[in-house]
Order: sequence, then C-alpha cells, then structure tokens
Amino acid sequence: MKYKLLLLFLTVSCVINAQVINILNPRSDEDSIALKQLCVHVEILDNIATTTMEMHFYNYGNRIMEGELNFPLKQGATVSAFSLEINGEWREGVVIKKDKAKKVFEEIVRQNVDPAILEKTVGNNFKTRLYPIPPKGYKKCIITFEEELSQLNNKYNYQLPLSFQSKLEELKVDVEIINESVTKNILDPDGLQLDIKRVNKSVVAKLEGKDLFLKSKLSLNLPADNDHKEVLAVKGTITDDHFFYLNTIPEIKQNPKKQPSSILIYWDVSSVFDDRSIDKEFDLLKAYFKWNKNIQVNVKTFNYKVKDQKKFTIRDGNVESLINYLSQLEYDGGSKIDASIIQSVSEDECWLFSNGISNLSEAELISLEKPLFTVSSSQKINGNYLSAVANQNNGGYINLNQLSLDQAVTRLSTSLVRYLNVEVLEGEVEDVYPSKPITFDTHLSIAGMLKSSQAKIRVNVGTAQEILYSKDIVLEATDKQYATVERLWCQKQINELSTLPERNKDRITDLALKYGLVSDYTSFIVLDNVEDYVRYEIDPPASLRKEYDRLMALGKEKKVKNYKERLDRVYSEFQKDIEWWNNVKDMSGYVPPKKEIKKVTNTDVVEEEVELEEVVYYDMAESAPAEFESESDIDSWGRAESDSWGGQADMKRQAPKKKKKVTSRLVPYDSGAEYLVQLKEVGKKEQWSKYLQLKKEYQFSPSFYYDVASYFFETDRKDKGVQVISNLAELDLERHELLRNLGRKLQSFHQFDESEYIFHKLIELRPFEPQNYRDLALMYEDKGDYQKALDQLYFIIENEWDADVNARFGNIELIILHEMNRLITLYKDQLDISNIDSRFIYSMPLDIRVVIDWDLLDTDIDLWVIDPLEEKCFYSHKNTKIGGRMSQDFTRGYGPEEFRLKYGYNGDFIIKVHYFGNNKQSLFGPVSLRTLVYSNYASEGEDKQELNLQLQGVGKQVYEVGTVNYKSSN
Repeated sequence: MKYKLLLLFLTVSCVINAQVINILNPRSDEDSIALKQLCVHVEILDNIATTTMEMHFYNYGNRIMEGELNFPLKQGATVSAFSLEINGEWREGVVIKKDKAKKVFEEIVRQNVDPAILEKTVGNNFKTRLYPIPPKGYKKCIITFEEELSQLNNKYNYQLPLSFQSKLEELKVDVEIINESVTKNILDPDGLQLDIKRVNKSVVAKLEGKDLFLKSKLSLNLPADNDHKEVLAVKGTITDDHFFYLNTIPEIKQNPKKQPSSILIYWDVSSVFDDRSIDKEFDLLKAYFKWNKNIQVNVKTFNYKVKDQKKFTIRDGNVESLINYLSQLEYDGGSKIDASIIQSVSEDECWLFSNGISNLSEAELISLEKPLFTVSSSQKINGNYLSAVANQNNGGYINLNQLSLDQAVTRLSTSLVRYLNVEVLEGEVEDVYPSKPITFDTHLSIAGMLKSSQAKIRVNVGTAQEILYSKDIVLEATDKQYATVERLWCQKQINELSTLPERNKDRITDLALKYGLVSDYTSFIVLDNVEDYVRYEIDPPASLRKEYDRLMALGKEKKVKNYKERLDRVYSEFQKDIEWWNNVKDMSGYVPPKKEIKKVTNTDVVEEEVELEEVVYYDMAESAPAEFESESDIDSWGRAESDSWGGQADMKRQAPKKKKKVTSRLVPYDSGAEYLVQLKEVGKKEQWSKYLQLKKEYQFSPSFYYDVASYFFETDRKDKGVQVISNLAELDLERHELLRNLGRKLQSFHQFDESEYIFHKLIELRPFEPQNYRDLALMYEDKGDYQKALDQLYFIIENEWDADVNARFGNIELIILHEMNRLITLYKDQLDISNIDSRFIYSMPLDIRVVIDWDLLDTDIDLWVIDPLEEKCFYSHKNTKIGGRMSQDFTRGYGPEEFRLKYGYNGDFIIKVHYFGNNKQSLFGPVSLRTLVYSNYASEGEDKQELNLQLQGVGKQVYEVGTVNYKSSN
C-alpha cells in the first residue's frame, strides 16, 4: 500500500484536483509525511504569471523517508526553477539530461546524502523526488513555474488551488501585479481574501495565517489590455538576442458552419483513475445536439484496440440512447492512439475523446480526409499532441477544463478561425512561434526573436480560404532583461517540437539544456556538495562555480575510462569460462561412496566451499504438482561437430553419444491474495464482472493486475489477461519497475509490438543499465528477430559502462556472452556477425541451464540448484562435484544469476530461490522474479520453460521454483 499526503497543487483554471506526496519506502502505518509550511509568491506581468512555492515537508516517522510529489501543469506551462535546502542554505537546481539526472540521483541516494530531482513525466505532468527526509525532521524545497494566463469573460484569470487534508502550521501568500490599470477589485469572492494595496506601479496582495485547515483557492481576475500596437523586445539572459512576446484577441465574428449529417466518435475506454470528468463530456454532447438535432452518430470505443462499434440516430436532439450507452461502458486497460485505432473516416466529421496519452505505442499524427476535433476532460493530458493532430486535420482541440461549455460548443458549431502567420513588414524578425497555422482559444500569443533595433509585423488570422483579421504591431528593442520572455519563446518552440518527441529528441534536448527548462528529456537536479558536481561532470549553480572550476583544474575526481582494458578483462574472464567448459568432466557414471547422510534442516545456513569427501546433504521438500512440464529425448547435444564455433577448441568438443530424457516441471505460482480467492469463488462467466468490481478496491495495486492477468492467461483467456496487465501502463509509465514487469508480461503473452515499445521506453528512461538491453534482446528472440536480439546483446559487451555500473553489475558480460553465442549457434545462417570481435565467439552447449532475474534495484535474490547428490550449488559454493557451476552473485538488483551443467546426471535437480534481502520498497510491492529453465541449451532440440512469480517475504524466505529430471542411457 502507498502512504500519501494529499496536497492540492494545480494551475488549471476553475479546477481543483488532489495531488499527492507518495512515500516511496513505507513499512508501517507510522510512516507519514505532511506539508507543514507553505509560502506562495506570485508575480504577474500582463498575462504572464510566475508562481514560486516554498514547501516544508515534515516526517512524522522514526526513520529516513523518500518522498515523491506529483503535480500537473496546464498546457504550455513549465517549471523554471527548483531549489533544495542543504545545511541551512538554498541550493539551486541545474538542468541536465533526464537519464543522467536519474542515474546520478540513484547513485547518490545509495550514499544517504541529499540529492533531489524534478522531472517531467507524461503529458505536462511533473514530479520531484526528495531524499532523505530525516525522522522527526524537515525537507524544504522551492518550485517555480511559469504560465500564460487565459481569458475568461474578458479578464485574465489566475487560479491556484490551496486545499489540504492536514493542518497547515503556517501559510504566507504574496502577490505582485505589475500593471498600472489594475484596481483593488481583483479577488474572486469564492477564493482567499488578501489584503491589497498599491505600491508604485504595482498592486500588492498579502495573506498570512497559522494552524489552518485550508480548503480554498487563490483566484484573481485581471483586466485584459488587448490594444497592443507597440511591444518591447527584451534582452535575453542566456544569449544577447532580443525576444518579444505579444498576445491579442482577434476581433472576428464567427459564423455558424454547415451542420454535419454524420459524425464518427472515437471514445477512449482505457482505465480511468479519478482523473477524467466524463460528466463534462456528456454535457458537451447534450449541448451540441441541441444545435445539431438530427444526425447519424457512429461510436467506436477503444483502449489498446478497437473494442466496440455502435451506430445511433439522433432525432430532435434526443441523446438518451447515446448517453445511456456511453454511461455503461467499462473503462479498463492501456491505450494506443495510432493508425491501428484511428483509420479512414467516411462520416462528415471525426471526434476523439481522449487524454492524448498513448502508453502502449507512440502516438501518431494521423492524417484524415475529414475534420478531426479532439476533446479532453482529464487533468493529465498530452495537450501538445491533441492540439497538433486536430490542427493537422482542420479541426480544433477542446480542453473542457479550460473552456466553458458555451465556448466548447461554439468551437464545434462555427467555422474555425486560425492563426495563419506573421508577415514581416519592416526590419528583421526570426524564429516566430507558432510557426504554423493553429486554432486558439480566446486569445492568441506569439513569441519570436527581433534581429534589428525595430521591426513592424502583421499578425494574420482567418481560414484556409481567406484572411479575416490582421493587426500591425511595432517591435522595439530594449536593453532591459527579462528571462521569462526568453523562456516562453523557448517553451513555445519545444511545445511545437514535442508533437513528435522521438523525431525531435535532439533538438528538444539542446534547447532545454541551453535555456534551463524541464522537458521530456531534461530534468532539474540538486546535489549535496561540489565534489558530486565534479565527479559527475555536471555544471553547478553559480554559488559553487568557483570551487568547481578549481577542483576541475586540479584534476580531482576524474573519471577514468579505458575501453580496451575493459574488453581485455571480459575476454580474460571468457577464456577462463571456455577453459572450464572444455575441461569439466562427464560425471554421469559417478557413484557416490556410501556414508552417513548429514541432514541440515535450516537451508539458510551459509556454507563454505567443500571438497568431494565433505559434500553436505540436505532434506528436500517434495515438489508441488507440475503445471508446466516439458520433455526432450534426443542424442547428447543433438548436433554434428561441425556445428560448433571457436576454431581450435572445436577439436575438444567430442562427446559420447547418449540417449537422454530431460523433464522440466515448474511449480505453479499462486500468490494466494484475497482478490484471487474472491475471483475464483465465482463461476468463469462471472469472473470478468468480479474483476471489475475488485478493481475499484485495488486499482492502484500493481500486484493486483499482475496476479489477475496471470490467472486469466493461465485459464486460456489471453485477451482478458492482456487487457488487465496493460493497466500497468496507465498507473505510471515513468516507474521502471512497472515498465519492466509490463514489458515482460506482454512478451510472455506474445504481444511483441507492445512489449517492444515498453522496453524501448525503459531504455529511454534508464540507458545506463545493461539489463534493460538484455530484456529487449530476449523479447526480440521470442519475436523471431534474431539479428536485433544479437545486436542488443553485443551492445552490452562493447558499450562503455561507467564505474558504478561495473561495480554493481560486474561480470554480467559472461552471461551475455553465453546468450549471444547461443543465438549464433542456433541461428547462424540468419545472422550477420561481421562486426563482432571474434575473440567473443565460442559455443558452449549445456545439458541444463537455469537463469533468474528480477525487477527491483538494491535487492539480493540467490539462485540455488540442488543436484541428485543433494549438493547445493549457490553463491558461496559455485562448483559442484558433478560439474554444476554458479555465476557471480548479484546483491544490488536485477540479476541475472545463472546455473550451468555441461553433462547431465541422472536424477532430480531442485531449483530454489532465496529472497535474501532488499534496501528499497517498490511501488510495485513484492519483487517479481523470472526463472528460465533450459534443457539441451544451445543445441538442436533445446527446450525452454519460463516461470514468473512475486516474492513476498525477505530474509529467510525460500521458494521452490521447480525440478529438472534428467535421465540418460548409452
């Protein structure tokens, strides 16, 4: 269960929505964090608002906590500053690449010092992670964001919800409005009431309070000056360029358009987690059909695929049957917005009701031959996409959280008017944004660069056929600096590029780094000391610049990388591995001496490595009934000598021909969770309805979807299993544990396209972890794309991993080389291996191979294999009498760990895992383990079995995974 502090924090007009502080490592009900002090400063110039929030969070618990604050911002708004209090002083954040920020943050967290990051997630949603929050102590941070105010009833409207579940010990609100025409009559009567006075050319409003249970909002209505004929272009702070920003309300009479006779509605039925105001969407439909009373409506529902299609005839504005149908829909699963969903349209218009977030595929800018209108009522939205795809198809974007119902209906019922372009009449003007025609709400804002001392421009607005409105504006350069205008110009450019983020990734990254903005690919980070900035080669804030330059000049904390030395080390280890394979003896005929069996009941005892005469014997629990079973009955290794690789070593590969039978039995996984018990109590036909009922209680529990999806899949209901597991994409596509589990489950369900997308997202988030490329490689192999699988594995070998990765995941290369050479052995005729260093090509077939991996960092899980002699092969006893060999122990997360046996031995091999411990509680809850069991590995007739399960207990918890029975005869 996640423990939460509710913190309302949203800048969307007229909407209040609860945001949360999530404790990432809860262990008891005493773990709680509360916001105790809040200071808000707002500065408004024209329609540009800059809001700074200083927040003091208190940890009521008795141990160090890590917290996470999530908050959405309106479309176009951006975080422009982030600071953390360190040792009594405020330390400013700096913007770096997102993947590097995440990597550095996690490395420093392991040192128990004070880092913090703030990053963008999906759509225009942001989160910050704070660590450590000391027991009975505070963590303080400052977040600044900038936004353009929208107009409501000819007034600029500013909204900041301030509503909290717990008592606020101290509140300070300070507002400055830089505008001579502003009067004191600016406060919304339903909002906070501040003391207002005029100071020079500004209006200042203040409020202070203590011990408040606050459920209100800061709401301001300011006069709008739409008669701009001259605009100052201010000097930038990052460059010497001059930037201008203007907003205007084109005075155009909008004419009713011809009523369409038919409409196709795409209705998103992916999971809704208290985020979508469906009633607002129903109100829009009711209001629109009062205008267009007789029309054919075709509804297609979709999540990650089209779910249903139904046609309605609206007569005299009666929408009862349509609303009844939409009211009874089930909202479940992840989503796609691509050509597999939205296809050619025969109707007069197309409407898309969605938040614009495609979490199982990349959102596509689909081109249709008919107008497309996009409608959203969610708080978390991809507004850039919804606006771009509507504009591309001569339609409009309707955000029901920013437009009134009348305004939304007007947009649907009148001829669309667009911003067309800016003409430069005199002087030099460059890089004007928007750079292409777009629809707009009540006002239009434009930003650009002035390259001459003065210029005259003309703003044109109209339709595709004609210009309906033009306004001439004079731009004047000034030496005044105003960083906000520079950032707004940059943000408008990034917003336009973000409609196709992957295609424009490099440009978005360069702009965000240069102008210090959080984007899809950049984040703020705050580090504890100057040495950390030096170590990670991160430009520090100005307060640390002098000391940073001094340390860099002295050459301290230099990061030494030697690519050749690393490859030589890997080759040396690989040669030792080859030597083991070539020299291991076939012990299949070995008969152990008779001796008294020493029984050990505590299988958690850590044994020292022992000689043959001192082999320790263990009691073994009887295997559970098998659900997964496979057999192979072939000649040893099942291939000719010429099939092997590796040059001279081929001469040593001759093995005696034996008939062998290998049977793998994996223990069925059942978590025993209460929701599964309830699900199984009802009949098969009622189980889907029961799942939807249980979902209301467990909707934020990833384990719920994992277990239920597994159950549906195992009971031959794959489609339902896929839909259930895809809910993980709706929970949080920035959480790597969720991504890893989702990708692996989709892979096991043979949903390869979706799995590939998820694994690419995982690599995008965490390119510094070799295991993520291995996951993608294993998926490609299952998909049958062996070349891509090989390329991903070899990337792990040849890539330059830094010292921290090598320290935590060292010797993963040997397992990767085993898997790479297996591909080459089995599919060599389908592969191009010309770019692979020949030193790393050597096939080593095995009779038995077992490999485990898991999803959680800072977690230690040990693989045990107990052979027919009852000798346990594990991390402290890596080599057994009959030739079993265990890989390196991974104690800090993910694995893989591998057991190999070249020559089988008659009898049962018991596979167990020991959940030794972890240092972090995952959002996902229990750690998820994957076990792969191979017989005749890298040989003809190879068989692979897979088992996925979740491990609940830590410390002395041992799980039996399965049994491999080996039988051979000459």
